Amino acid sequence: MKPAKIREQSDAELLQTAADLSKQIVEHRVKRPAEGETRSTALASTLRRDLARVKTVLRERSKA
Repeated sequence: MKPAKIREQSDAELLQTAADLSKQIVEHRVKRPAEGETRSTALASTLRRDLARVKTVLRERSKA
């Protein structure tokens, strides 16, 4: 997710996005290889970075 796209969202949308990303991270961690899908380390990194970007924008707005 691009930082410019994140900054266009409202605070409520950012909170929802953060919740969705957190849920995806948890789901990704508990996936089992027996389910037919392998874990992607690239996807895990991307999800964590996107969550960090969202939290950063929220924090910037709360300080301003």
